[in-house]
Amino acid sequence: MERLTFYVDPQEPNTQITVQSPFGSSQVQGGKLQVAYKQYQDYLSSYEKKLMVQQSKRADLYQAKNRDENAINQIGLEIDKIETERKKAQRNFIVNNPDNYFSLLALQEVAGYDDNVVTTEPLFFNLSSRLKQTAIGKKLEADIQLAKKLGIGQPALDFAQVTPEGKELKLSDFKGKYLLLDFWASWCGPCRAENPNLVKAYQKFKGSRFEILGVSLDKPGKKDNWMKAIEQDGLTWPQVSDLNGWQNQAAQLYGIQAIPQNYLISPEGKIVGINLKGVKLIEKLEELLK
Repeated sequence: MERLTFYVDPQEPNTQITVQSPFGSSQVQGGKLQVAYKQYQDYLSSYEKKLMVQQSKRADLYQAKNRDENAINQIGLEIDKIETERKKAQRNFIVNNPDNYFSLLALQEVAGYDDNVVTTEPLFFNLSSRLKQTAIGKKLEADIQLAKKLGIGQPALDFAQVTPEGKELKLSDFKGKYLLLDFWASWCGPCRAENPNLVKAYQKFKGSRFEILGVSLDKPGKKDNWMKAIEQDGLTWPQVSDLNGWQNQAAQLYGIQAIPQNYLISPEGKIVGINLKGVKLIEKLEELLK
């Protein structure tokens, strides 16, 4: 399915759309907001095209009757590489376009995954005062302050939620072990694609002072979907949720805006890793549990 994204500027609401064949060549003429969006869109277009190709390949492999996990992992590595390049490009765009509304949205996206507030905060300060005073700008500033409290070396925030069987578990119940706090959901494609990597890490390190606690952002009334995904993906570690979607209490506590996202917590309850995926998680655990 092809789509055409455009923005209507409230100050200049007259927007003209010319639909052409092929559909991707359709033209949009609008106000300053549309011009700003086109600038941002063009800047990232090469990365978006590469990502679409790889994500389509991964989706096909993931839906195959006999999954080729090695091929899925290889595509995952390629996607990670492209996304890293894309985020670098986004940072450059933010630096060079401090008053472009889409610099604000780009920073919101980058900050959602970035584990290094030292690099994120200067990008925020680089934005124009106009953008900082928007609702998104104020929330982003608050999120950056929260990220400071959840950085490497900071104490993990405790919470309690229930398992599918109704048993309450607390984060603090796992003190004495390295704990990977993993935020995911059954409806999240990238989460499901990452799950085989978590399974490998768990199989390799369980019993070596290592545990995983999955926190699902599944939605109200979707418990069956959550439990089915746990079974399908072979997730044999503890799982909890309050089934409130993005309003999950633990996700709110940790400022989660994108998933999958994880925190590696030391036996003493301090954060020692953030967003460790694939081989990076294995390498970090080998370092800590040697």
